[in-house]
Order: sequence, then structure tokens, then C-alpha cells
Amino acid sequence: MIQDLINKLQNNSFEIECSEIVLSQNGISKYCGPGEIKQNEDGEIVFKIFCTDSPPLPSLNAKLGKVIDDSEYYSLIAKDLSGKLWHAERLMKNIHSGPTGYIVLHRIDELFYKTPYPSDGPYTIAKMIYLGVVDFPCNIQTVKTNSIDGKKLIEMNRNASKFEACGYEFEVVKQEGFL
Repeated sequence: MIQDLINKLQNNSFEIECSEIVLSQNGISKYCGPGEIKQNEDGEIVFKIFCTDSPPLPSLNAKLGKVIDDSEYYSLIAKDLSGKLWHAERLMKNIHSGPTGYIVLHRIDELFYKTPYPSDGPYTIAKMIYLGVVDFPCNIQTVKTNSIDGKKLIEMNRNASKFEACGYEFEVVKQEGFL
């Protein structure tokens, strides 16, 4: 599943068809309907909601030259055809109207879903995948053991970082082709 997702992102072919997408502002549902989340030709992740009700009046209270207030942004929850819930935060929107409805669309900077992870310890695990190269200081090494023809081979790499922030412990590991 993860590798398939990575391949689609690398090939600009990521696409999720959704039975319902809800765009909310300050906890209030503003736009909803079926739609899609996909990569455009530039590799950006974008969403599109097909709405059939009357579009609400524009409500952007932003002032020119001022930072957009957090209350002006939208949150997205999208239910794909397998039932998985995808989330995105701090979104803006564009509306394109037609005679039988309207389309709400915009770019998504960060898209995620949550899935239960079996754990037999008190740990919470988050797996994040970044495409491309992300440099970070490595302060610990990983050890991988293999055996070839009965000979034990040990490979040691300083390719991990362990640190604490905001009361949480983090371990970050560079993997070939990922981070």
C-alpha cells in the first residue's frame, strides 16, 4: 500500500475518488459533495468538490497587506471509496459556478490519513514519507546484519537521528530512495 502510494506520487499519477468531501470552516461544514483529490500536471495535490446546492456568498474578510487570519482557512475531510478518511488543514478555496451547480477546488499542501497501528508498547508511531532529499543531522547509527555463504556481514551506517522535542522522543531514519 505505502509503496504503491509512493510510486504514484513520484509518477504524478496520485488520484483518490471520494464519495464525499467536506470542507469546513471553524468547525462548520460549508461545502460538501462527491469529488476527487489528485496530482495535477505540476505535481501539486489538488481537491475538487462537485456541489449541487446554491453556493454561499463569498466571506473572505482578509484585508490587503495583512496576514490571513486562521479563522479564514478551511479543513477538509474526504472519504475515499474504500472508506479511508483523508484530512487536510489550512486550505483556501476557489469556486467555479455553472447552471446546475458549482465546483470548489484548490491546492493541498499537506494531506494525511490515520490508521490504527498495532503496538504492544506505550509508543505512538507516525510514519511520514518525504519524496526527494531531506538533509538532517544524524547522531546515531543503524546496524544491519546479513549473512552470505555462512559468513556474517555487519553493515553500520550513521543514517539516523534521535532527539526529544515538546515532551516527545523522535527517531528519524534515512532509507534509500525515501528520505
